Amino acid sequence: MNLNSLNRLFFSVGIFLVILTLGIPPAAAAANANIQLYIEPSNAVATACVDNHCQLTSMFPEGEGATFSGLDSNSYHTVTVTLDGYQRYYQSVYLTAGTQVIDAVLQPVPTPTPVATGNLEIEENPKGGTACIDGTQCQTLPFDPNAGGVFDFTGLSGNTYHYLTINLNGYKPYAESILVDAGGNDEEAVTLLAVAPTPNVPTTGQLTVHSTPPGAGVYLDNGYKGITPIILTNIPAGGHTVMFQMNGYQELSTEVTVVAGGSVDVPGTLIAGSPAPAATMQPTQTPKSGLGMVPVLGALVLCGALFLFRKNGN
Repeated sequence: MNLNSLNRLFFSVGIFLVILTLGIPPAAAAANANIQLYIEPSNAVATACVDNHCQLTSMFPEGEGATFSGLDSNSYHTVTVTLDGYQRYYQSVYLTAGTQVIDAVLQPVPTPTPVATGNLEIEENPKGGTACIDGTQCQTLPFDPNAGGVFDFTGLSGNTYHYLTINLNGYKPYAESILVDAGGNDEEAVTLLAVAPTPNVPTTGQLTVHSTPPGAGVYLDNGYKGITPIILTNIPAGGHTVMFQMNGYQELSTEVTVVAGGSVDVPGTLIAGSPAPAATMQPTQTPKSGLGMVPVLGALVLCGALFLFRKNGN
């Protein structure tokens, strides 16, 4: 390959790359394509669309159909046909210049196969409460502890398991998965179990408080309760402080623990005598300045005078 051929090749590749880089669009498609559409069944009026252009079909010599003209050639178009009772028809076609014939055969919507059903009868003892199938179909019966009741569910899907629940106050909830036969009338007997009453759990206890000698005042957690002997009831379980007070005796305090539903004996032996009062400090008086030195100075002067008098007498 000579130099000129290489130059022409590089020039052509360069032009191609420039077109790709700049995204130069191709020339606009010509509106010279048509679609002649026919549908089956041919005795029904359907809605036919090409892209966003829709029209009702009409009768042609060849059958029911529609014509779409002035479509862009050399491009793809979407054809849809809808008709009640039939599945939606869809096709993507590439059109060239001229007329393209499309035969759209519509398929009927499948008829669902009917589901065989069955019935379920629940014989309940005792009578009452609410029974539900699959959480949707529910029936309620008044309570009668001396009679049985019947819940009757019809039209249930056959050959299928269904979830049964029964709720009645004072009885344990009942739940079961039951197979219902197609075309059958199934029966199920259910006996509800009574719920045992919940026992009352005590939360308080009592204190039996007595003292030696008797007649002492009793305080519980700093609250006055009375004179010994005394029984304190409905005391919350847990720790408490009991205090005895009586004139002529020392105060006595004790810690007790109250047991729920139980009784605790709290004795108190008082000791005669009152606690010694706390010692107090007497305040120290500070002498007034000046006046406190007068007696001292007077004594010194007197002593000095006596000393001189005796010396002169000798």
